[in-house]
Formats: sequence, structure tokens, C-alpha cells
Amino acid sequence: MNLEFVRKQIPVTSRRAYFDNAGTGPPTIMVLNALNEFITDWKEYGENWEEWLPIIIDSRRLFGKLIGAETDEIANIPNVTTALVALSSSIKYKKDGNIVISSLNFPTNIY
Repeated sequence: MNLEFVRKQIPVTSRRAYFDNAGTGPPTIMVLNALNEFITDWKEYGENWEEWLPIIIDSRRLFGKLIGAETDEIANIPNVTTALVALSSSIKYKKDGNIVISSLNFPTNIY
């Protein structure tokens, strides 16, 4: 990994050490460029799912490759809280069971 390249992709790191990224971190230049392309596309063509859906599917494939999973094992979920709600809602709990949580959890992950 080229650390200098990564630092240049995140401009705030030229002015300070940035460690707070639990919810959102500063976007990289590549992310800003992709968002600008998306917004421009949306503005010009409306909901352009013919273009967007293949990108979403390919992102699942690439992430699966990164972690050693198949594309159909990857779900696009907007954030950790939503993922934990989906996961915890799929579990069949025993009537008198205990749920153990960490005090380090982000508050919305507890409810």
C-alpha cells in the first residue's frame, strides 16, 4: 500500500491526524469524484438504474473478493445499525434468554 497516495486521497490528513471515523469519515478524492459523477448522472437522466445496478453488483463482487466471499453472500446495507437490526431480527430468541451487549457499542446499535 502506498501511504502517500492514501494521504493525498484524504485531504484533511495534510492538516491533522483524523481518527474519528465511526459513523462517517472524510471522503477520499476518488469517492468525491464518484459522487459527483452520480449526482450529475442523476440530474441529467433521472434514476438511471441501467447504469447504476451493474456498478452496485460489481461492488458486491469486489468486496466479496476482498474478504473471500461469493457475490451473493454480500448485501448492500447503508450502515452498521441497519445491518445489526436486520441480523438481530432474524434470530429466534428464547423467552428467558439474555442478550449481552458491550458498553462500547454505539448507542443506536443497542436499541
